[in-house]
Amino acid sequence: MKQKRKKVSFDLSEDEVLVAETGSHSLGDAAATGGRLRITNRRIVYQPGFFNFHRRPLEIPLGEVEEVRKDTMGIWPFVILIRTKSGNEYRFLVWERSRFLGIIRSQLAKQPPAVVVHRP
Repeated sequence: MKQKRKKVSFDLSEDEVLVAETGSHSLGDAAATGGRLRITNRRIVYQPGFFNFHRRPLEIPLGEVEEVRKDTMGIWPFVILIRTKSGNEYRFLVWERSRFLGIIRSQLAKQPPAVVVHRP
């Protein structure tokens, strides 16, 4: 008998649109945790799977992304590196890496420019 998988809820704000999602692994210091990587027009969200020890989602607002690029970590050919303006780095193993890099970069290009305040 086939078991039903438990759906993890994912809430969008009123002006937010889900652009893409895929199965992914978050590559941390000690282990890779399986889950879902979602890209919206406002943020990148990683939701760990139900059986993972760490089940807290990670949300990265697109306005906080400094850099997104291919990475291998020396052994993994499908890794995306996301670096935030505060210097945090997150790595995700994604099978369709080039497609997802393109989607993220496309959403980043649509973000309003950052406001720079010059103080005398």
